[in-house]
Amino acid sequence: MNLKEFRAHEVLKQATYAYMASQLVSKTEREELGNMFRSEDKNGDGHLDKEELLVVFKRMGYVMTDKELNELFEHVDIDGSGKIAYSEFIAAAVDSQSMLTDQKLKKAFHIFDKDKTGFIEAGEIHLILDGAT
Repeated sequence: MNLKEFRAHEVLKQATYAYMASQLVSKTEREELGNMFRSEDKNGDGHLDKEELLVVFKRMGYVMTDKELNELFEHVDIDGSGKIAYSEFIAAAVDSQSMLTDQKLKKAFHIFDKDKTGFIEAGEIHLILDGAT
């Protein structure tokens, strides 16, 4: 796999995970995470920038280096905007163990398998991810 294919694979994986997190978390989880996001979005622009996130970590007693902050943003900032959108925040904040249960994975598969063939095709992924933006 070349570097371009690897990057495409990672982007698809992150986008799929973000979509799953936005669609498959419980109402209570969504409300708690939404409240947390809004309380940290100090400038009210609907995104968390690096400075806002840095304050959160400092408040928690963790000093984050510039390198760690940049790596975090590279991993979480799926669209490369330099800010963490709500959907990206949800995907990063949701516990992966609770997200990756058989039941939720099957539900996500059926959401992606629009034509109910038992396979997910490129066009179906495109439809889902276009609708999520």
